[in-house]
Amino acid sequence: MSAVGRSIGSPFRALPEDRFTLQKGIPTFHPESAEEAATFFRLASGSGQNIFITGFGNNVDPEGARFTNVIALRTDRLNRLGTVSGEGLRVEVGSGYPLREINQKLAHRGLFFPLGDLPYVGSVGGAIAVGLSGQRCNPDGSESILPIKKFVLQLTVATPTGEVKRLGVSGSGNGAQEETARLYSPSWGLFGLIVSATLRLAPLSAHSEYSGVTQRKVESGSFLGALREGTAGSSSPDTPQYLSKVRAKLDPGGILPILFD
Repeated sequence: MSAVGRSIGSPFRALPEDRFTLQKGIPTFHPESAEEAATFFRLASGSGQNIFITGFGNNVDPEGARFTNVIALRTDRLNRLGTVSGEGLRVEVGSGYPLREINQKLAHRGLFFPLGDLPYVGSVGGAIAVGLSGQRCNPDGSESILPIKKFVLQLTVATPTGEVKRLGVSGSGNGAQEETARLYSPSWGLFGLIVSATLRLAPLSAHSEYSGVTQRKVESGSFLGALREGTAGSSSPDTPQYLSKVRAKLDPGGILPILFD
C-alpha cells in the first residue's frame, strides 16, 4: 500500500487511488467530476471525516496542526472550459480553471468575462467562493460594486451530504433554487464544493466599460463573523441567523469545519 493509501481512512479506498495525493503531508482528494466529489462527500459524511476545500492560490493553504486528521479536497482537476453557448454570451467553466486565463481563451471569439482581468490569482470556483468583486468609478463620480455573483448564471455544486445540485441563478423560475445558488458567493468552502459555473460574458465592444475596474479586498472576516454570531430562527437572507441555518442544513454532519480566520 502506498503512503497516500495509508494516510486515508478505509471508507475512501473504494475511490481510485490516483485521485489522492499528499500535499505538505495533508492527504488530498482531486475529483474529476461532480459525481466523484459527491461520492467523496457521502463517504466523509458517513465516517465523520473533516474536509477542507481548496483551490490554487487559496487564501488558506492547508498545512499545520489545525489540519491534522483533515482531508483536503482540491479542485485542480475540475479545469475544463466549455463551449460558448447562448448566442455567445455564456460559458460553463470548471471550478479549478484559472480565472485570469478565461479572457485569453475567449478573445478570438470577440468575447470577454468582465471580471477576468482583475489581478486575482486563483480559480473560478475560488473567486466565487470568496465573493470576489470589482469596483468601478462612474462618470458622475459615484462608485459601482460589481460582485462576481452578478455574472454567474448557474452553478453545479456537490453538497456535504453527497448530492449533486444544479442551481440556476438567473431566469430559472425557481426562487428557492436561485436564493441557494447566491449563497455560494461568498461561502468560503463551508457550504459544499462548487464544481462548475456558467458565467455571463460580454462582447469585446463593451470592454471599455470595465477597463477601470479595480479589485476589492478579499477577506473572510465579515462572513465568518456572521456564521459565528448566528443562531437558528431567522428566515431573512440578510441575517447571521439565516446563514447559520443554511450551513446547518447543507452540512448537518459538520464535516466542513471553520479552519481559518
